[in-house]
Amino acid sequence: MQFVLEALFSYLGGLKLNIMRKLLILSTIFLLLFGCAANRYAKRATKFEDAGLYKDAAEMYYQSVSRNQNKVDPKLGLQRTGQMVLNDMLNDFNKQYENSNTQDAVYHFIEAKDYFDKLEAVNITLIFPDKYNTKYTEVKNSYSADRYREGKEKLNREEFDRAAEIFGEILTISTNYKDAKELYTTAKYEPLYRQANQMLNAGKYRSAYWEFNAIMNETNGYKDTYELKLEAQEKANMNILVPEIIASSSAIANKVPITTTQIVSTINKKDNPFITIVDQSVVNKNKLYSENHNYDFNTLDLMGINAILHIEIDKAFTRKGSVNVTDQPAYVKIKQQYTDENGNKQTKTIYNKTQYKAYSQKNSAELTVSYKLISTKNGAVLITDSFKKTAAHHVEYGRYSGKLNNIVAGYWKDIDKKSNADRVQDNYMKNRNLRNFLTASDKITPTSTLLKQASDEAVADIVRELDTFNPE
Repeated sequence: MQFVLEALFSYLGGLKLNIMRKLLILSTIFLLLFGCAANRYAKRATKFEDAGLYKDAAEMYYQSVSRNQNKVDPKLGLQRTGQMVLNDMLNDFNKQYENSNTQDAVYHFIEAKDYFDKLEAVNITLIFPDKYNTKYTEVKNSYSADRYREGKEKLNREEFDRAAEIFGEILTISTNYKDAKELYTTAKYEPLYRQANQMLNAGKYRSAYWEFNAIMNETNGYKDTYELKLEAQEKANMNILVPEIIASSSAIANKVPITTTQIVSTINKKDNPFITIVDQSVVNKNKLYSENHNYDFNTLDLMGINAILHIEIDKAFTRKGSVNVTDQPAYVKIKQQYTDENGNKQTKTIYNKTQYKAYSQKNSAELTVSYKLISTKNGAVLITDSFKKTAAHHVEYGRYSGKLNNIVAGYWKDIDKKSNADRVQDNYMKNRNLRNFLTASDKITPTSTLLKQASDEAVADIVRELDTFNPE
């Protein structure tokens, strides 16, 4: 079937038809395929039913009807055999009910109801006597009450996993049974809540934040998780100052497009809940540096700044490549008419040697960056790295002064002399590649753009490291 469909898609793709006509053809074919499948299932169902295997027959009838609901015989067959299957399920339920096996009775009824709904979905309505619904309500309430008492006992003993399992089961049977929802929430999230509090008390503020955040999102606010989440965030928060970027020379400073504004903007886009960028305007340069021109960590710490992101550009240069030009061999294809010895007009193909110009050029840029995230509390380096970023663009193209339709691929050793090494390569692929080369773009990316690409990659790397930094 998969092979047939792949061949069909390939065939239609080659036809010059509009999209609507192709869709119409495909929809018609799919209907035929589904119709064939429906007929196959119906035939199997008939064989099973004739053999007395009504359960297997019911499933085959279902497969047939689910593919084509317009066939009467499969629907009648499903109505007939499906009712027999449902009757067996209801009898199993009734046996368990009579024997006071409340758990088995509940799940036998659910199985029967699911089967009824399954056939209802394909427009087959079976007979489901209401007396079974009455019995189920009775046994469901009895079973839920027993499980509820067991769940509360487990919860009181702080066997949270077992309690959550029990209350979860109750909710699948009876979604609004007493306060099972609240008890389920307590059983599932109390251990997580306690774990998050332990993290908070141990100074693992980021871990605590994410734990409280998960609990809050899943429970819409269990206990005081919102307030504790804010507390953890406040304690984990790092106020970071990004001073002006240092360049090793004035020439580099004028060339490199990285700016403090770009760094700050990229950090803010990450929306990291633990990072707050301090506006440079609040820090006077006299307060930023001490007398020895190092950072004045004490003053910055007193101002509430927790860390400094120090960035240096060590190297930055660009290289504009020269254009290399070479002559490359090819042939001109000429159709020539002549009259043969019998006076008949004939056509022959002549290949004359020619050449075209091949051009190549490469522009490149290179940037070396180092950075440090320095704590103002003690001058400790929290993150540091140094890396090189490069970007390049290489173009290759050809130009031919004659008509492109006449040039064909090939090789010759000497344009004026014949050689055994001469080869005409007049075939579709070779000629297509040659003409693509002769019409290729000669546009090359400017070195300034390449340096900007390298700079953007450097910024992305720095911000990624900062965003994923976890002091815990």
